[in-house]
Amino acid sequence: HADAIKELCGKFKKEFPETLWLAVAATFKTVIVLKYREYAEELIGISQALNTTVEDIYVLNCINELVAMCTSIVARDKDDKLILARNLDFDHTNLVVKMHVNVVYKRNGREIARCGNIAGYIGIITCMKPQAFAVSINIRTTGNMQEFLQKLREGKPLTTWILREAVLNAKDYRDAVRMVTGRQMVTGSYIIPVSYTHLTLPTSDLV
Repeated sequence: HADAIKELCGKFKKEFPETLWLAVAATFKTVIVLKYREYAEELIGISQALNTTVEDIYVLNCINELVAMCTSIVARDKDDKLILARNLDFDHTNLVVKMHVNVVYKRNGREIARCGNIAGYIGIITCMKPQAFAVSINIRTTGNMQEFLQKLREGKPLTTWILREAVLNAKDYRDAVRMVTGRQMVTGSYIIPVSYTHLTLPTSDLV
C-alpha cells in the first residue's frame, strides 16, 4: 500500500491550498505531539516506514474530515440479521480501493475489534466489536477550512479518533454511545451505532 498512500498524499497536496496544508501540518507539533502522544507515535511510525514526512501523513489523516460525505445504511436481511453497510465518498477512488485494509485490534492476545479502513489512517471509520456492536461514521463537513483549522489548534480530536477511543474501550453498545455523545469534534458527522442484539437507531445527540 506504500506507493498508493504516497501517491494519494501527493495528489491532495497539489489540490489543497498550500497555506492550508502547511497550517494543518503545523498543528502536528503544536497540538498532536503534546496532547495525543500515542497517535503522534503511530503517525511517526507510518511516515518512517514510507520514508515521507510525518506532517504529510498527519494531514492525510485529516482529509476525511475535510472532504468526505459518506452514507451508512442499517437493515435486516431475510434471516432477521442486522447489516450495517456504508460507502466512502472520497476523491481518487482508484487509489483508495488499493488502500483498503482489514485491521484487527488485539489486547492481551485477544481480538477486541475488527475494522475496515484505509491504509495509513489511524482513526476508525467502520468497525465491529464482537458480541457487542458495529459502528460507522459519516462526515458532514461544512467546508469551512478556517473553522476546521481553529478547532485543531484548540486541541479538538479528529472525529475518527473519537470513534477509535469508543470502539477500543467501550464495554458494550450503551457504553460506546455514552463515550461519543456530546463530544466536541472538529467537523460535523453522524455516528451510526448498531447493537449486536437488536436494532437501535442513533438519537439526535449523536449528530
